[in-house]
Amino acid sequence: MIFLRDAAAIWRGRCWPWTTSARLFSVRPPASLIGAITGLATGETIDTVSPNDGRLALDGTRRNFIAGLSALTAGTIAATLTTSAGRSLAMAITVSDSGTVRRMIGCGGMGASKNRKSNGTNNSYNVSHRIWSPIPIVNPELSAQGFCYDSGTESDLDNTLTLHGAIKGSDGVLHDCGTITVNPGDIDVRTVKLIGVTIPAGFIDIIAHGRVPNGGFYYANEYFRNAARFMLMEEGVDLPDKTLAGAIGPGAANLPAAFVGIVGDAPIRHRLIGINGDSISVGLGRYIHPRISTAIGICAGYIVDKGTASYLHTGFAGAAAAQNKSNYAKRLAYMASVGVTDIYCDLGVNDLNNPALSDITLTVDLATFHDKTRTAVPGVRIWQSTITPSTKVTGPRASDTNQVVVAAMQDGRRGRFNTSLRSGGLGSHIDGFIEHAIPAQSTTNSDWWGVGYSNDGLHPLQAGGNAIVTAVSAANPMGL
Repeated sequence: MIFLRDAAAIWRGRCWPWTTSARLFSVRPPASLIGAITGLATGETIDTVSPNDGRLALDGTRRNFIAGLSALTAGTIAATLTTSAGRSLAMAITVSDSGTVRRMIGCGGMGASKNRKSNGTNNSYNVSHRIWSPIPIVNPELSAQGFCYDSGTESDLDNTLTLHGAIKGSDGVLHDCGTITVNPGDIDVRTVKLIGVTIPAGFIDIIAHGRVPNGGFYYANEYFRNAARFMLMEEGVDLPDKTLAGAIGPGAANLPAAFVGIVGDAPIRHRLIGINGDSISVGLGRYIHPRISTAIGICAGYIVDKGTASYLHTGFAGAAAAQNKSNYAKRLAYMASVGVTDIYCDLGVNDLNNPALSDITLTVDLATFHDKTRTAVPGVRIWQSTITPSTKVTGPRASDTNQVVVAAMQDGRRGRFNTSLRSGGLGSHIDGFIEHAIPAQSTTNSDWWGVGYSNDGLHPLQAGGNAIVTAVSAANPMGL
């Protein structure tokens, strides 16, 4: 029989080796170890705990319980623990609703892009980056990274970066956060915590003056420099040391990287979702949410559409599971530091477009990547999307007459991967799947984009993004 060891002295009731039920009452903080699961055979692991709204998690070995990073509601739920050998244990899991946790709050953070490096002629810049938060941010502080990344690598910054930051909320009040020095390799550098300050929910501007040594380098990110949308570039405003005038320099179409986001006191149930994806998740194709204009990409669109969680972009155009399974350590460490509770992954289309790979290699690589994520971010829940079409389009937009499936996918690999994922093909490596493919597809041919849904056969236009986000939001697989 399976039983639970009272290692942390927090079990209520007694779970002897011959019982088939248990009661768990956790007073541990999120992501901390609760206790070991004993009575398992050699090689036997916990396959599922169902239902589970985030109050309970398993560590990387799937033999130890961890306090969940968030729970949708307080109180007790009945759940069933099932092992890889098919054995089960009935459980009652109780959490309280008291307390807060330090967590990144708000939607829109993104780090520095390794392939968007300055040329060393400009040593300072000014930037105002707009985000949106569904809840007020209490006792805020700004967070920055000392590394950069692209589709296949992560690297430390070349030199120190000095950042002077401020936060301007929807009430128009400017809060000066002071100056920090970010050193190469730093994972999470914070400004002073503004005790007693609350930033209202809604649109928020993160304002920064960045400076590197003479001849030094800074990096831009994947956000586009386009004030007409939401990502504002400003010179000589808001902070006394923002005196730079004129052009930012090379890569002026993209936003120089400064602070990634805002950390504050969040209710324990408030979730932070790391978006691990590719060009679709960072908004190529130009999908933005109709109401929350800072939400670029379909993953962000779903999250802000529900309005109950925050998100953090960690993906990059061109990314693939084959690359990221070995090149995400710094980003995973950052996600653990800022309190990510869930991973929303849409990787896969670039893998399947590679003739040297297949649906089988994609499944194996995603399993490896997700397992590394669970180890680096204890208690995190992982959600994998199905893969949208990949076609060559002749003419301005996809229709039912001008699409041809790309050569690598003509063997049916996308369909096989999606069918497998829907039927549990990634098993315990994920917590659930999210259906992107079906709402994106043509009703005439499931290998094509819907009419008017894509311009290039790979990225959703606004209409395509709307169709996907509307369907995902209605299904709400993450329980937001």
